[in-house]
Amino acid sequence: QVLGNADSSPTEKREAINLAIAELEKGVAEEPTHVRHYLYVGSIVNRATISGYLTADKAVDYLTRAIPLSPTRPQVYFELCQSYLLKKDFEAGLNNFEKGVALSPTVIDSQVDLAVAYIVTDHLDQAKAAINKIQEDEILRRRFDESHPLRIIQALENTKHYELIPEIYQILIKKYPEKPDYYAQ
Repeated sequence: QVLGNADSSPTEKREAINLAIAELEKGVAEEPTHVRHYLYVGSIVNRATISGYLTADKAVDYLTRAIPLSPTRPQVYFELCQSYLLKKDFEAGLNNFEKGVALSPTVIDSQVDLAVAYIVTDHLDQAKAAINKIQEDEILRRRFDESHPLRIIQALENTKHYELIPEIYQILIKKYPEKPDYYAQ
């Protein structure tokens, strides 16, 4: 309630975050072999970092410790990616995201999020390769719905990488020829 309350002071919010993390750390201490506790701490720290209350260092620590407990769990790598991106260590962030995607290669949202991550970190050649991979893989192409290219377009617009937008609209036109709005773009 404190975090969502506009009347809460920054001090109250920081105290609430620290209390939540302390409680989650008890879970780590009580069940040190359960990866979910490390994921919870890492996730909360990342959210607090986004809000400006913490830095992502603690999240990196907990999530790195989670890897040996569950090295094939993609969520660990996705959350660790976010931690590194928050620290502006784009290479480490992308490396972890790629590991997570490799563990779940047919999850379309992960593939699209990887393309978006490449876009927002100015790795446009890798973004194009990721988009092409989606189009070339039959399973991914079938799961690639209308929202996915629109998310990619939004990322391109937000980062002012307009040069790739026509290619994405071509994908939309090919998949949804009955929608005239995409032709007008």
